[in-house]
Amino acid sequence: MKKIKLTYGKYAIVDDEDYPILSRHKWQYKTSNISRGGVVHSTWKKEKAPYQMQDWIIQKKPYNQIMFKNRNPLDLRKENLYETHKGHPTHYGFKRKGNKTSKYKGVFWSKKDKMWIMAIQYKKSRYVKYFKDEKKAAKHYNKRAKELYGKLAYQNKI
Repeated sequence: MKKIKLTYGKYAIVDDEDYPILSRHKWQYKTSNISRGGVVHSTWKKEKAPYQMQDWIIQKKPYNQIMFKNRNPLDLRKENLYETHKGHPTHYGFKRKGNKTSKYKGVFWSKKDKMWIMAIQYKKSRYVKYFKDEKKAAKHYNKRAKELYGKLAYQNKI
């Protein structure tokens, strides 16, 4: 495992066998898709065409995307990368920051009902359930997310 220096004092982690080819280029730390939790990726620009570092490590099929198992886009070791179809529904985001009523994703407090509400959306359907306990709501969210999204489901740490 080796580190490749990026801009803004960041580093990408890569496997030893990928280091010689990747270290020849200058890579940027770039944040995009802020609405999805601030996805961070490393790019190298040649003739104004951006390249993502993970695309150099794994040769993906057309219409596929590379995801990060541990959700750390700077961990570019092969064991952390997997390929999935772009059209496959993902539930990859993190809990949003800000003034929220629960520390868990998909759970919020209803003042009107005086209960915790678990809500998750899959395609065009929304699933909602009421709980008296915040942790039970978060556990149910994890279970439902796993059923709907499989290995791409976000799981709350309880």
